[in-house]
Amino acid sequence: MNSVFLGRFGIMLAQVVFASVLGGVVGVALGLLALRNMWLRQTTLRFLRLGLWIPFLVYWALPFWPRDWPPREGWFDPIFWSGWAGIVAAIPAVSLATCYHFLNARSTLGLDWRETRRRVTRESFLQALFISLITQLWIGPYGWLWFLGPSASGLIAGFLALLLLVAFLFLLNLLFRSSFDQTATERQTVIARQITTNTWRSLFGAIVFGAACLVFWQLLSKPLDTYLNIKPPLEVFEAGYDLLVTGKSVQNKDATIWRHLAVSLLEIFGGIILSGGAALVVSKTLTGSESSRRLAGSFLPLTYIVMAMLPLFLLNWAVLVGYWHTLALVTCLTFFPFMHVFWGLREYPLVCRLLLAADEALPFGFVAMLFGESMNAVAGLGFFTVVARTSLKVDQAIASSMITLVLFILLSAILRGLAKRLYFPPALAVSNSMTQPALSR
Repeated sequence: MNSVFLGRFGIMLAQVVFASVLGGVVGVALGLLALRNMWLRQTTLRFLRLGLWIPFLVYWALPFWPRDWPPREGWFDPIFWSGWAGIVAAIPAVSLATCYHFLNARSTLGLDWRETRRRVTRESFLQALFISLITQLWIGPYGWLWFLGPSASGLIAGFLALLLLVAFLFLLNLLFRSSFDQTATERQTVIARQITTNTWRSLFGAIVFGAACLVFWQLLSKPLDTYLNIKPPLEVFEAGYDLLVTGKSVQNKDATIWRHLAVSLLEIFGGIILSGGAALVVSKTLTGSESSRRLAGSFLPLTYIVMAMLPLFLLNWAVLVGYWHTLALVTCLTFFPFMHVFWGLREYPLVCRLLLAADEALPFGFVAMLFGESMNAVAGLGFFTVVARTSLKVDQAIASSMITLVLFILLSAILRGLAKRLYFPPALAVSNSMTQPALSR
């Protein structure tokens, strides 16, 4: 079993490499096109800040694999085919993330090509790792079953999965010479300049991008429904109206989807509050002494994604179940992004740091909520989406996923809007827009 476990881990690493390379090429190509025009660059950045998370939030509702999945006899080996299916699933997420980080490196930070290549390659690998870990849930028995924790083959398998991911992250940070202090400071610069230079024109452009995606979806609805059973937008919007207003639901005891929405919000905000409290404690430790800062700076990058495994151990030991399991998963997965921004903004007022750190942690919180509710839950948006999909009510599944996406966008807009209104006055915005870095040759 251990040889199989290690072999599947190797297949997942191959998915990470291929998805990061292929998705990285596509993302950089899109970024080069966006760099040709200032308005297009600002619009693309504004759209991708949240848009890069769209694949993570909508995949739960999609019957992603072909209608005749798993492969029939005479096809390629199922494990081989699953590996390629995982790569295909990861490429859109990696492409969007690579484009976003490429534009930030070139236009916001003004890095030269060599430094841009190093930073963007690292980010594409991290995003590929994140989405590849999640796609193992859909690949099923042919994937690396890290999410089963100790129940996969005893306690050793769970700890082995944890150690493998820690080793991978350590080697990745070592290879790209990544420093927690440096990346946190750069993230602070990106956030501050985005907030102070965003305009109504870029907001209008981002809305146009979103509308174009819906039109593209509508035009491709027939071939998509033929091969993947994906419903057109008009049917999805009708199903969304029913879920929110009229009360047509998968679960007969539910009048509408609002109860599931409330459960998910409690899990997300509860987890972010707990991870924020942990970040406050760690931040105090970092400012306490230089030795503790160096030690924590080496340890903190290893908490990215890896901490999400801890609630899975507790789930298999029946310590955390249902709501508490998902809450713990949100807490663990949002700790690193919250801490990253909270430390990077250490020169800013406390409330400003909390608002922007919570905004940075929000997408990870939504992903953790969907993942947790997919495995062990009786309520919530993720639970509702999975039940609708398995009940072949694909229009309702996609509608609930779209509701999740809209909720995510609204919450992020509120958090960032409050921070901008309270701590980034218009005069500062004018000053920062005049000092935007020129693109390095």
